[in-house]
Amino acid sequence: MRPKEVVLAFVGAFNRADADALASLYAEDAINHQVAESAVQGREAIRRMFAASFASATMTCIIENLFEDGEWAILEWKDPLGLRGCGFFHVVDDRIVFQRGYWDKLSFLRAQGLPLPKEGGDGDPVPVRAMTRYLIDIRLMGPVKQQIRSMTNRLEETFHCANNLVVPHITLAGPFSTGNEKKLVDDFTRVCTDQKKIPGYGVGGIGFFNETRVVYVAIDPDETLKQFRHQLSAAISPYCSLRDYDRDSADAFRFHATLAMKLDWLTFVRMKWYFRRQERVIYRHHPVRATLMKNAKILCEYDFVQQRMLSRAQALGRATWKRDRDMLRVWDDGGGGAGPL
Repeated sequence: MRPKEVVLAFVGAFNRADADALASLYAEDAINHQVAESAVQGREAIRRMFAASFASATMTCIIENLFEDGEWAILEWKDPLGLRGCGFFHVVDDRIVFQRGYWDKLSFLRAQGLPLPKEGGDGDPVPVRAMTRYLIDIRLMGPVKQQIRSMTNRLEETFHCANNLVVPHITLAGPFSTGNEKKLVDDFTRVCTDQKKIPGYGVGGIGFFNETRVVYVAIDPDETLKQFRHQLSAAISPYCSLRDYDRDSADAFRFHATLAMKLDWLTFVRMKWYFRRQERVIYRHHPVRATLMKNAKILCEYDFVQQRMLSRAQALGRATWKRDRDMLRVWDDGGGGAGPL
């Protein structure tokens, strides 16, 4: 194989978290030197290095540029968390004999929620205070939620991919970390309460992110939702570790509700064919609330209909559930139903 082909195989195995497949691409006495770490020599040692890395972190390599010069391949990459780096691969007789990689270790540890080394390099590592994970989203409700839940159940039955499925929601920002939760809650509350119109959206067909092998339901936001998301991003970006695409302009951001992610290549291709024969999601109006999540649990939630912030207890309480149910019944009886979009 040419050096570029070896690196393409490397990226595929890396994104599958397949340490054995990665090790098979190296020569017996190969050297892998990630400059943030000590060099590792030998195929088996490299395999153990990758296995340990995959056990502690979820990593995805997205190719930005790939060049070839004689026996060398040069890879420029990024990941979904905003980390960027590059790697140099010396390939001889279809095997990597030497690899050197450049990336920022501190940014990686923070993005992955891993402990930071103690300043000075000695002593026990210090946990990162800011590595609580936050997410801002719109929870799906009513018939839309039921349709997508039914869809994910069918995916699990057909592809046996329970670990790759996601509770559907419309992500507005994140996941991200911050060292200032109070300011995050204050800014979230301010942007929500300043919103005078209720954001809305339509539901499109099934879409695919080929680079990261993600399957999603396309969301068609109205202008109010576009601007609301952009204002949230602008407000929290100075002190939150937002990803590159979270900082996109109001028109560039791709709204979606993820169905499945981190798929192996074959399952991803099979899902593409599967959805060619499936019905689209049918949109029905439902109460719209923007939710601030902390470690996958509701921290607070803004109800645009009531125009007030709800605590976690209020958002999950019986009174809110009954109010949502009554609204859904009114809209389903002719107050706001809609057909396929």
